[in-house]
Amino acid sequence: MIGRTSPIELAFIPLVMMVFSVVSERPLPIPATYQRLVDVYFNFFNIISFLSVNIRISNIKLYNLLSTLILWYHFHNELLLFKLYHHQFTFDKSREVIHAFIKREIESFQDLLDPYFVWLGDYSNQYIRGKEAFLETIKLESSLPPLDISQEEYAVLTHEKKTWITYGRFTVNAHGKDRELYSSKIHFTFVWKEDKDGLFLLHANACHVIDAQQQLEEAMQARVFDQIPTDTFMREAIQKIQIKDINGNVHFLFPEEIIYFRSDDKLTTCFNKYGSFVARTTLREQEHPHFVRIHSKYLVNISFIKEIYRYKAILLDDTVLPIGKERYKDIQNIIGIHK
Repeated sequence: MIGRTSPIELAFIPLVMMVFSVVSERPLPIPATYQRLVDVYFNFFNIISFLSVNIRISNIKLYNLLSTLILWYHFHNELLLFKLYHHQFTFDKSREVIHAFIKREIESFQDLLDPYFVWLGDYSNQYIRGKEAFLETIKLESSLPPLDISQEEYAVLTHEKKTWITYGRFTVNAHGKDRELYSSKIHFTFVWKEDKDGLFLLHANACHVIDAQQQLEEAMQARVFDQIPTDTFMREAIQKIQIKDINGNVHFLFPEEIIYFRSDDKLTTCFNKYGSFVARTTLREQEHPHFVRIHSKYLVNISFIKEIYRYKAILLDDTVLPIGKERYKDIQNIIGIHK
């Protein structure tokens, strides 16, 4: 389940872990996210032990009733305050807040901020404390046109009982007045705070990634771009492909950003315009109208195939990949249609 864990699972998992630890007579590490409920169970057992030793209850039904009420009271209150979130949920929240800001959806964006939100940016004036103070500085943003986002990558650094820390990077793209495409690479760290109403962004630190030889011009808070021309154009109508790598990072890539996939047993390497990463996925799971299966181990973006001959595919960067003999005729037809 993405988001919050069900109440049954929430109550059952720590109790099973405690029982296993007692039966096996060895300590069992309990994740921090379950520790509060484990404390509730221990407090309950301590209270019952106290009652049985210090208070003589002759009526066993009354004893059972008191036990049930005590456990219900503690567990119910704890359950109202405690919500267990999965990594995917915090990825989605981080992506939601970034997209809302970049696409100028300021009302949706501000609903995700904690009242004590703190912003740190590139410049001296980007040290802002308080949600209202931050919103005041970005009034100009709502009047600007929405932007495109590409090269998205999200990861969870750590989390405790009420705090999640995420980080990642993305690229913002837009056309200038001269129709030249500009882009800005941004790295970020978010601190999310949990309360009874959900997760809210408590702190954000974002910085532009600039080449060491590039001169950085003075800019105001609302200026997003550092004037880096790029030949990449992303169409918003195309759905991004979401892939989680073996390190837990989640990548969001447009199909045209992916060059090819290579399968190695249960792992698959994704080669893209920005590098490569390894994921626990299959070629079948990554099939897409933009891609063609040229071999049992290779799934290739059709637009990156320059030519084929003698059971080999030559890519635009001169990478040579094998073509299965039984697939060669079909590949010829597919390439002929798309060229």
